[in-house]
Amino acid sequence: MLESHLFEVEDFESGNAFLERCRGNRVEGCLVLDINMPGLDGFAVLRELAAPRKELPVVVITARADSSTESRVRSAGAAALLEKPFTGDQLVAAVRNAMRRAG
Repeated sequence: MLESHLFEVEDFESGNAFLERCRGNRVEGCLVLDINMPGLDGFAVLRELAAPRKELPVVVITARADSSTESRVRSAGAAALLEKPFTGDQLVAAVRNAMRRAG
């Protein structure tokens, strides 16, 4: 969906793989991050990105978004939270908004 809207997309098999890729490198764009992943969960990835703070907007996706999850996601610095199932248009809008606010 993102590629059809002319976003360059790079995917990673886990949170650990993403963090390895960005260690010591400037990462640009927007991270779309699932809460439930193999290895580190989305909250652990958010914590890693916060210290030292990297200026990378994050859109978090999850199958179950309750008020506690939403609060944790927001306090961790994520730009948006989308609950599955969501539409492609909702994802594109969340990514665009996150990048606009970070830019």
